Amino acid sequence: LMPGDLASNHDDFVANYHGSGASTVVGARRDLLGKKQDGTTFPAEASVSKLVTGDETIFTIMLHDITARRRTEQELIAAKRKAEEASLTKDQFLEQFASIAAHDLQEPLRKVQAFGDRLQGKYLNVLDEQGLDYISRMQGAADRMQQLITDLLAFSRVGRSEQQFVAVDL
Repeated sequence: LMPGDLASNHDDFVANYHGSGASTVVGARRDLLGKKQDGTTFPAEASVSKLVTGDETIFTIMLHDITARRRTEQELIAAKRKAEEASLTKDQFLEQFASIAAHDLQEPLRKVQAFGDRLQGKYLNVLDEQGLDYISRMQGAADRMQQLITDLLAFSRVGRSEQQFVAVDL
């Protein structure tokens, strides 16, 4: 029932038991490899019991083939890993993209906002109505762009943190 390399472990357990009377396998379930008559091995769960009758001690070992369970466990692990990698990759990509885009967009946007403020403050009395309208539109567009960048960053963080919901009086 046991492959050659495990048979020597078994012999060591038996020798240890006979020498000390201590057993780490009796009453416990263990996963090991079983060996079929044709020599092929299979994953098995072993359960060892001990029966003492007078001066004789009898051990029984129950082997249960867990090949299907192991295959299912491996499939679940692989599916979970694949889902986590896809999810992490997607989330990380989104967050990195948003962070880079926000940084790259905010720098020129700050300059547009700063120069717009300077124009409005310094040349307010020099510009005609159309010039003031252009500055107002430019600053409005810059404010909308700032809000878009803020929303992009917030959207990229949605997957990382739980959204807090609050009651709203409709």
